[in-house]
Amino acid sequence: MDQGGAPITYILIELFRLENLGGLIIIGGIYAIAVAMTWSRAKQYEKQVQQEKEALTEANA
Repeated sequence: MDQGGAPITYILIELFRLENLGGLIIIGGIYAIAVAMTWSRAKQYEKQVQQEKEALTEANA
């Protein structure tokens, strides 16, 4: 597999080399924001599913 486009591989390599600190900060920041957004959306989805389950349970009662 090609790892040339994987941001996590780039971040890990740059952490050990520290030659391109600007790139590390930019790519790392973008990656961190993307992970935070994904986590937030997953939590919202989980909450929505739980509310739908509760509504179905109440409707069937």
